[in-house]
This record gives sequence, structure tokens and C-alpha cells, in this order.
Amino acid sequence: MVLIAFLMSLLLPGTGQAVLGHGRRGAVWLAIDIILVLGSALSVWSFVLLWAFRLPCALDALLIARRRSAPDWHWLLGIGVAVVVVQVTAVALVAEALKMPSSSMEPTLTIGDHLITEKLSLHWRSPERGELIVFRLPVDPSKPFIKRVVAIGGDTVAVRNGVVHVNGAALPRRRIRDRASYWDLDETKWFQRSDVALEEERSGPRAYRIYVERDDPSHDYPGDAEDCPAINRHGTREPISLTRTADAACKVPEGHLFVLGDNRSNSADSRVWGAVPLALVTGRVVGISWSHAAPSGIRWDRVGSVE
Repeated sequence: MVLIAFLMSLLLPGTGQAVLGHGRRGAVWLAIDIILVLGSALSVWSFVLLWAFRLPCALDALLIARRRSAPDWHWLLGIGVAVVVVQVTAVALVAEALKMPSSSMEPTLTIGDHLITEKLSLHWRSPERGELIVFRLPVDPSKPFIKRVVAIGGDTVAVRNGVVHVNGAALPRRRIRDRASYWDLDETKWFQRSDVALEEERSGPRAYRIYVERDDPSHDYPGDAEDCPAINRHGTREPISLTRTADAACKVPEGHLFVLGDNRSNSADSRVWGAVPLALVTGRVVGISWSHAAPSGIRWDRVGSVE
């Protein structure tokens, strides 16, 4: 039973203490844990602190269990409550454990990054410009997409010569490096590209780095003969919902988001399949929990916040 008390308070702080007759002590542990759980929706470091906190809580329950015992039905009830609450919390907070499959979000996210996502904050606020979101397209609901929000409902957006314009103004950018390289995956082999420049872009209050290729009209939006496509919840295109303005921009409909990959010349995004309905957003990316990929192996320097 000592090990059970340890595991119970590791999964749900306070349950081990409560089962062993220390209800008030368990309530204090649980209250602190709830605060850290809510904080984990805002920062990857709060998520790390959450689990660093649960270890001493579990050790506290273990020490109590070594001094006293509890009836078997107390243990069964406590285990049941812990399992149910942990499952409900996981569904409420974590969209899913994701692994970055492509280089479309370089340099922010690379192939092999394991991501921490949360969806709790979606209940009180919509995604904002500059945020990284997780969503599923009705045309391909089998896999999640990860992109950056650059425009929200009511905004006009255009990409001209690689520069994003929102509501008629270019997003501020500055050149960091004229030539950069990253590892990409081409079917079964890795190769290194070195034909991009590294820049910093700012959207709303957030600054982030992007890869760009200058003078690449194939990635501009909208094209000369292109409409402004959107995708509804049923997976059909609705060209009328993103109307083209007189200055060759597109207006994002209310309840939609215009998203781009940070690797601007190597990303399928809203320039290809249109705006994303808010109803299809499943979470926000808040951090990287682990990163491993060939040819570099484990990349400890990538673990942490994405902001």
C-alpha cells in the first residue's frame, strides 16, 4: 500500500494523504496542484514545475503510509477518484501529444520536436495574431496541423514578394542572417537546404523567427488569377467567404483564422487551402517536451518554451 499511496499522490496530489486520514493536508497539496495546472496552460515552465511539485507530494504520502494504514475500501475509492480526475484533466488541458513531422514550421519547430499543447484557454479566448495553434482540416481530419496565426476574422491579408500585409500594413521584419540551413526530409533520406534567409517577424505583440526566400512569386497570395478560398466544416471550399479586395488582398471571414508556416517557402497553409474555422482549432502549442531526430540525435537545447 505504500507504493500505491506514492503513485496516487503522483497522479493526483492529496489523494494519498486523504486516504490515510490527512484530509486537510491533502487538500493543501491539491489546491497548489490546481494552481500549477492552470498555469501550465500559459507556460511550458509551469508544466515542468507541476511535475517537480508532484514528486515531493508523492514522497509525503509515502512517508505517511509507512506510519499508518487505511481500510481497503479507502484505497479503492481513492484510486478510482484519482484515475477519473486525471482522465478528465487530460481531456480538458491537453489537446494531444504531437510530434513535428515536417519542416514547414522551421526554425521555430523542427522535425522530431515533441510538443506540449493545451486547449483550456480556448474556452475563454480565441487564438491571437502570432500564436501557434493546432487544428484539423475537414479535408484531412486524420492528422493535426500546426501553423501560426497571422490574421483573424475581419482582417485583410496579402503576401507580396514574401512579405505579409495585414490590414494594408506589412508585418515588421528584420534580417538576422542572409543565409541559413536546416535539415529536411525527402522521402527516405535527409538533406540540408541552404537557400533561405533567417528573419524575425512581428505579429501583434509576438516576435518570432521565419525562413524566407526572396523574389519567390509562387508563394505570394493571392495570385493574379486566384480567388480567396476558405474551407468550411464540411470540407468544401467556399470562395465567396473570403472576398478579394480592390488592392488584391483577401478578407478573412468572422470566425476564421489565416495561418502560415514559419518556413514560408516550404509550407502548405492558408495560401493553399484557405482560412481555418475557429471550430476546428484544438489547442495551442506552449512548449517542446523532447526533441530527437537524425542526424543530430537528442537536442536538449530545444526543450522548453516556443515563445
